[in-house]
Amino acid sequence: MEFTGRLAAFPPPNLLQWAATERATGTLVVRRASVEKRVGLRAGRVVECRSNQPRELFGRFLVDHERIDVEDLAQALMLGRERRLPLGKALVENRALPEEAIAALLARWMSESVQDLFLWTRGVFYFEERPPLQSELEVELDARELVLEGTRWIDEEARLRKRLPDDGVVVKPGPDWPGRMLPPYEAKIARGAGAEASLATLRGLVGGVDFPFLEAVSRLITSAVLTIDRHQPVDERASSELRLSDLLVELEAQEGGGRGRGERAVVPLELFESLVPAWVEAPGEAELAGMSPALRAFLEALDGRSSLRRLLAPEEDLRNDQLDLLLVHLRRRNLVLLPAAIEDVERRVPPAAPLRGLLRRLRG
Repeated sequence: MEFTGRLAAFPPPNLLQWAATERATGTLVVRRASVEKRVGLRAGRVVECRSNQPRELFGRFLVDHERIDVEDLAQALMLGRERRLPLGKALVENRALPEEAIAALLARWMSESVQDLFLWTRGVFYFEERPPLQSELEVELDARELVLEGTRWIDEEARLRKRLPDDGVVVKPGPDWPGRMLPPYEAKIARGAGAEASLATLRGLVGGVDFPFLEAVSRLITSAVLTIDRHQPVDERASSELRLSDLLVELEAQEGGGRGRGERAVVPLELFESLVPAWVEAPGEAELAGMSPALRAFLEALDGRSSLRRLLAPEEDLRNDQLDLLLVHLRRRNLVLLPAAIEDVERRVPPAAPLRGLLRRLRG
């Protein structure tokens, strides 16, 4: 069974509970703006979690926690390319780490990546029934245990954000800097403070997902290794051009377009905003009833005559929710994007063209 939805209506804890209960096998793909994670499931258990963010790669995790150094990583990557081995297996072959240690580290890395999804309040998901590829060093995680720990992350993150509200927080060395007997990850953050550093700067020194980083900084402040100096403004506005173009380029890639997954097309924002959405099958009253008035009004305005430029809200949060809805309905094939209003397209299409039938359906 393949299905698609919005995280606002079906949050990640519910998705994992569903996977565990149904003993689902396939790949759960979750997207938020340009960030994508692919959670591989086998009989309801999590066997992989891949992110398109370089900072979340397994090799970065191992280096940040000083389980290997950069030279070990480079040699393992070279061996992996030559013999087509995953990184974990290549590290075992190179004797950089024993297999038991790799399995434990994989489990921790995967857990953090999956639990990070619990902090996503916006985005879309879809489930593909294609089973994940079998790995020589496959680790299985209990989805219900991930839900329990992920729920703790939700509660704890709210507490941490009272102290560290955003990346504009600036810290400096405290009375106990640079700290004694710190874990490698925390020591790396502490050393990065120098005279002073914002959370944005410190975040660039280590990889991984946000919650372990915030937790580590908070512990360093509590232990007086770091102290909060001040708060500076931070511009958190996302690029609407990246967000909108990514929406359509990724949809093409998912449907088997000619590009590889890592490639991106450079298309002017004006082109996307000029497209006109039209319903093939409009949502029913039951789906509309569960939406906010603003999102309901947006869906009801998709009439095949108004361009995205006119329909998308200027406010970033609402605009992102609107784009999420577009992606959901495009994947369900409930929507088409026309180059102009239906009447204009119809005038240009020859009477005998097959597209005429679709246009009559859209107008009806």
